Amino acid sequence: MKKYARVLILAAAICLFTGGMVYAELTVSRASFCEDIEEREPVNSAESFPATIEQVYCFAEIQGAEPNTTIKHIWYYEGAKVAEIDMVINGPRWRTYSYKTITPDMKGKWGVEITDSESRVLKPLSMEIE
Repeated sequence: MKKYARVLILAAAICLFTGGMVYAELTVSRASFCEDIEEREPVNSAESFPATIEQVYCFAEIQGAEPNTTIKHIWYYEGAKVAEIDMVINGPRWRTYSYKTITPDMKGKWGVEITDSESRVLKPLSMEIE
């Protein structure tokens, strides 16, 4: 019975100090490159795309975020950073995306690192434009 009471006291203290919300660790539960986004879901996810594609999207579903958490999508082309996009996550489960416009001369290896606000990589992704 004492152990149960301690657990309840600890849970009450956590709720008091976090405003009643307890958040899990920030994670990426799903991520993919795709041709489009419809209703916040990826369309035609793939790891390679034809050079005729005009835009490629990077979709991510984030879990465990506190309100106003910032993540980044850092885009790489042939190993060089070409874009860094900040995104604000406002809930414990949040779907978001970024995209790059692709021209026919941008064939090669692409990647995105999804990072937290302290630059820790949560999920790396790679694809190829053929």
